[in-house]
Amino acid sequence: MHQHDRSRSQSEEYVFSIATTGDDREDIYRFRRDNYAHSSAYLLTDRAGTLTAKDEFDDVSHLFLCRHRGIVVSTCRVTPCHLGQWEASAEWPLPIALPVAPDRAVQIGRVVVDRAHRTRRMHEHLFLVACGWTLDHTTNQFYFALSNHAHARLYAMIGAKQLHPAGFTLPQRQGRRYFLLGSFIADTHTILGQRLFAQPPSAPSAKV
Repeated sequence: MHQHDRSRSQSEEYVFSIATTGDDREDIYRFRRDNYAHSSAYLLTDRAGTLTAKDEFDDVSHLFLCRHRGIVVSTCRVTPCHLGQWEASAEWPLPIALPVAPDRAVQIGRVVVDRAHRTRRMHEHLFLVACGWTLDHTTNQFYFALSNHAHARLYAMIGAKQLHPAGFTLPQRQGRRYFLLGSFIADTHTILGQRLFAQPPSAPSAKV
């Protein structure tokens, strides 16, 4: 048993946690929708004339968020294989080959950070909590992500390796080039813990 609850991390103004209530999830969907409307409208779904950022994988995913003074400023989700399909299965043109069985892996996706809070440390704290919770509460060992070039560099800094030697241009994502990266969850959690707590924390900070 771990000595602390890795599903939650907080500082004076920032609180990172897993979504535990319906209100948490609705706040995340609204936050996603407002951000996607400006940069990634292709991720929005029209339901009876109303645009929503919720999709069919949200109901089987674990959602994580950071609140700054009560307002959501970042989020991501951890999604298992569902009915033999990954979130990325409809977009990645090749079978997704992983070093573990599908029921021991998850996809990290729907990473959204408010522009005013968009720092590497924000991403790192968010992933630290997501990885910690996943290690503590599931049997999953490995994660992968479908990432554009900018985010691929961030994943590489926390231990992820390319799972395919080259990326693909994805028509479903505005013709941009994407890469498939992954790592063992425990390895990334260790890297993040050492990086974030080997020096005096600065906002957004955390105590776990």
